Amino acid sequence: VPEAIVYHYSGGSLSGGIRKTDKYATTYMRRYLGERNTISNFIKNYQAVTLLWLLPLYLMINVVEMIIFGLFGKFRVAYQYLAAWWWNLKKIKQILAKRRWIQRRRLVDD
Repeated sequence: VPEAIVYHYSGGSLSGGIRKTDKYATTYMRRYLGERNTISNFIKNYQAVTLLWLLPLYLMINVVEMIIFGLFGKFRVAYQYLAAWWWNLKKIKQILAKRRWIQRRRLVDD
């Protein structure tokens, strides 16, 4: 319905997000799901040429973030990145099947 309006305020199904005090707080599950879904969406939606530079760059950024979290003793946060990449590797067949479906229907290049 063109008149429909959706108000989405900071992922209500998980705790964390923007608080009424304008401070941002997150949980391990939010960090994991955010990274997991970002990687999956990259693979499904971007063209192969874009993925050739995007995925290695994103992995490098994630590695740097993991190192920084590790230096600050936030090992559980750093682990969420590894878990997100591992989930995508385990689900790669399903992700690639969805990618084929999406790529066949694309009308606009990256």
